[in-house]
Amino acid sequence: MSKLVLGLILGVILGVFDGLTALMEPDISNNPQVGTVMTSILIGSSVKGLLAGLIIGLLARKVKSLKKMLILGGAISLVLAFLVAAMPDSSGKHYWIQIMLPGTIVGLILGYATQKYGKYPKTVAEGYCEEATDALLYAIMSIFCFGPILGIFAISKANKAENLILENPQLQGLGKAGAAKIIAKIAITIWSFGLLVRLFRVY
Repeated sequence: MSKLVLGLILGVILGVFDGLTALMEPDISNNPQVGTVMTSILIGSSVKGLLAGLIIGLLARKVKSLKKMLILGGAISLVLAFLVAAMPDSSGKHYWIQIMLPGTIVGLILGYATQKYGKYPKTVAEGYCEEATDALLYAIMSIFCFGPILGIFAISKANKAENLILENPQLQGLGKAGAAKIIAKIAITIWSFGLLVRLFRVY
């Protein structure tokens, strides 16, 4: 399994366990609406884990030091956890330690796993276009989070992949690049429509 795919899958799984630690907080476990609260927390922590896995998986393809990946993994997840912890709950309370500590542990595990067990992408010499694979992954990710941003990245990567394949017809991945562009455009449309609906509801 490639480093990027491993990071994405493991990020979601660890994100779920990260979210479940919220049950250790009495304010949440004793809440009459604990089911609704936990659903929101689990969705948010899964997305956070997915994003951490994406970033760490991409870095693991470039960084060859396990020590550096541990530091980068912990730091990236710590920053993401800080951004989440900075948002208070409905009562105005922040859960700094409760969010940042398990979040950092998730990053350390991701950094270790992607570097130790993830495989490096196949090289151009083997006939695979790395940009096409990246484009498809960005496009799939754009459906679930940060649609417009990741969608634009996906289209940009897909265009670059198509240019590389045109320059070197022996490369594979033209179908992936095309699929990435279609998925990304759909995701951007859906997210943009959703944002417009919310804006109209506000005003």
